[in-house]
Amino acid sequence: MKTNLKTILLILIVILTLTTGCTSNEGKEKEQINEEKEVVKDENKEDKEEEPVIEEHTKKTIGDIVYFDVKTGKLCNTKDTTQYHPENSTTGYNGINGTNSQTSCLKFYALTEDHKTLLLDHNTTAVIEWNNNFTGKTEKAQPTTLLAQLKQDTKDWIGTKTPTNYKDPLYGTINYKGCKARLINAIEVANATGNTEWKTSGEYYFYDTNNKTSKKFANNEYSKYHWLYDYTKWCKRDGCKIENNSTQGYWTSTSTNDQDFYGYIWVVGNSTMFTNANKFQGTSLNKEDRYGIRPVIELE
Repeated sequence: MKTNLKTILLILIVILTLTTGCTSNEGKEKEQINEEKEVVKDENKEDKEEEPVIEEHTKKTIGDIVYFDVKTGKLCNTKDTTQYHPENSTTGYNGINGTNSQTSCLKFYALTEDHKTLLLDHNTTAVIEWNNNFTGKTEKAQPTTLLAQLKQDTKDWIGTKTPTNYKDPLYGTINYKGCKARLINAIEVANATGNTEWKTSGEYYFYDTNNKTSKKFANNEYSKYHWLYDYTKWCKRDGCKIENNSTQGYWTSTSTNDQDFYGYIWVVGNSTMFTNANKFQGTSLNKEDRYGIRPVIELE
């Protein structure tokens, strides 16, 4: 009987030892699997952290500032503060012939989301007539005077494409052959302000409302579209950031296409109003006392 008890005890000890060993091994295997999962998880986390995250404010949009050097034909290094100076936005400055404080890095604003079509932030020529031979009658008047000055203002610029000719419904094709820049057209302005339903035969509107109701701006409050009419006369009352008394705005390449105002040209005025030069300001195509040239460039 004693022998049997000893035998039974030995058997129980062996079984208990084997069971404990299996449990220990299974635990080790589970621990190893969990550790491997954690390594893979950490590696995936590191991979995700290495991927560039595009923030909402870094996406390219119309109205973004783009610095472009018209002497080198390359984008300016905005981290290099010696490249752009506020003096570079002086009305009449074209980035080529400057003072000791000026450089060839100019400030532009994007008219397209790909940042390939850019509007200069100021006028290279403050005021100029559309056509100094225009008699005031309803004959078609090409912007011959305007284009000659545009070519002169931008003749030494490099890195820009020759603009595509613009076909106006009234004046016909405006030929940009030999030009380094062009005029903005009225539809581009409307698109920039989100007024995609507007037609060249339509009426004036205010940029921030897209209708005939103006928006009132408090002190230190700016229009979302100030970049379209900065550096114009009396513009601060209408939400611009910087005024300039030498010009009230700049010409577009687009006629009004309106029977009541046949032969007139749309202009970007000195306020949030996108206006017809003749209808509201009485500007004639052969006068040079109100509107000037603000070049648009197209990059490769």
